[in-house]
Amino acid sequence: MTRKEVIGRMTDHSEGVLASFEARELRAHLATCDVCHTNFGQSRQLNTPLGKIPETSQLPVKGNLELSAAFRGEQSQSSKSLLRDPREMVAITLRVAVLVGMIWFLVVWTGIAVPTQRYPEYAVDFSRQALLRGASSLSSPLPTVIPRTRLDLAIHLDLQNQPGPYDVILVQDGMRYAFALGTTKLENHEPILRAKLDLSHVPAGESQLGIRPPGWEWRYYKVILKSTD
Repeated sequence: MTRKEVIGRMTDHSEGVLASFEARELRAHLATCDVCHTNFGQSRQLNTPLGKIPETSQLPVKGNLELSAAFRGEQSQSSKSLLRDPREMVAITLRVAVLVGMIWFLVVWTGIAVPTQRYPEYAVDFSRQALLRGASSLSSPLPTVIPRTRLDLAIHLDLQNQPGPYDVILVQDGMRYAFALGTTKLENHEPILRAKLDLSHVPAGESQLGIRPPGWEWRYYKVILKSTD
């Protein structure tokens, strides 16, 4: 007995009007087909509340026929949806796999770069600026102006700074707003510290930019953050 035949005879089986050999074939199919077994269980659950309705034998003949037709139609629609879902899932999975493959091909084989946040380079010169030995110190020339945005800072340092890794910090009113790891290299015999800092969320105004080799004492330089609007 095929799945379609089983679905069409579920109601007759529930009503006990199938021939004995048909009932045996239907039960044998239900024992091996999970889809039909699930659908049959749902139809039995639906029959439970319907049992509270007066027996069909007590209804007019026309009403009895209409009720049976409506019930079978609902079963048929439910079964079609149940049978269609796996195919739709396979189709969706294939479409997603094709899309992922296309993106992978474009990125890996064509060399197209994935868009990232842009950090434009910005140079500041601290090589001649007086050093602040703490946030409370005021001995400094005119502060360096830095825009409030994402920056790839190129910080020119005095010759006493050695190449290697450095910590960079932005402090305002005693509160740390940004931190980054950078590297100092000799470029044309001048030590230049490069580090990426996101200053877009820092309030405009006077701040201190601190640098240090890891584990050393902070050295602060006075800066003014200026809005880019």
